[in-house]
Amino acid sequence: MENETPNAGRPKYVPFALTKDVVTEMFPVETEPKIPTMDKPLIIESACPGWQLGEARFPAVPVALKDQIKEQVDSLKAGAVIAHIHPRDPKTGLAQMNHELLAEVLDGVFAEVGDCVTFTDSLYPVLNAEVDCIVGTER
Repeated sequence: MENETPNAGRPKYVPFALTKDVVTEMFPVETEPKIPTMDKPLIIESACPGWQLGEARFPAVPVALKDQIKEQVDSLKAGAVIAHIHPRDPKTGLAQMNHELLAEVLDGVFAEVGDCVTFTDSLYPVLNAEVDCIVGTER
């Protein structure tokens, strides 16, 4: 019949095993030219707990102060070189532009790993105004 679809009655998905031969044929990475991107030293920056909201959406985001410190310490011990910290208010879980809270997290990290590189700023976003990068920097 002219109106009949050519795949009528056939399954849309046919399972198959991903054997070494199938994978090599589908993804022939061994034959591709080498990409030298990773030939140079790599610096890993840990940005835990990140800027995302925690709770149900991202339940792995540490909120308790000891957990924020532990996650950063663990990443540095695992090979990260830079600690980029967005401290969380332990009561609300919200990221804070709070220099005292940042100092608490950093002090805990330094106590565990010694010196490390931090990439953390002291900015205060000001609604409808210039960003203030001075307030709190001395602390």
